[in-house]
Amino acid sequence: IIDEIDAFPYRGSEVLQSFFKSSLRGNFILLTATPTAKDEEYIKENNGEKVTLLKRYHSHPLIVPRFIKPTISLYISCLIELKRLTAKKYPVMVFVPTIKVGQTLFRFLSFHLKNGQFVSSEEEKRDEYIKAFKERKLNYLVTTSILERGVTIANLQVIVFKSNHKLYTKEALIQISGRVGRKMNAYLGEVLFIGDYLNEANR
Repeated sequence: IIDEIDAFPYRGSEVLQSFFKSSLRGNFILLTATPTAKDEEYIKENNGEKVTLLKRYHSHPLIVPRFIKPTISLYISCLIELKRLTAKKYPVMVFVPTIKVGQTLFRFLSFHLKNGQFVSSEEEKRDEYIKAFKERKLNYLVTTSILERGVTIANLQVIVFKSNHKLYTKEALIQISGRVGRKMNAYLGEVLFIGDYLNEANR
């Protein structure tokens, strides 16, 4: 069984894929939230079957994102939604497409709303900030795609800032949305796509 076949380091690695194929001695299961046409073709060639699961292990449906097109400003809309969610004592992740956008957004948000941080691959204290967020010592975290996978936090809410940005792929947005509703006793939540318009990735 191989999980996250769409992720690094398996995706695009001919070496790892070769190891997988040479190690097969029977049946296999490949898991991914975002299968490609190539993945599906491989399953078909090996007389396999594609199984789609639309519910999590707790039997509740996946969270459907809600698109918000601001009438005034992306920044103000993000602040309004962040204030609303944190007022309910929910931890909130605000995803941004680039480090530069994240830095600008966090400066704006932190001026109006305290007890947050910004993390990216360039932030030396990112592990410290992430730990503080998980321990609920921070109310919100502005983050790049470094946290789009492998994060499970009870009652987590997600805002995707500039969701129509060209760096957001459909696959990335699916992974980001998947951060919400992962816990047995916290299967509800909100995923908000804030952007100027809908495109193939964020619709």
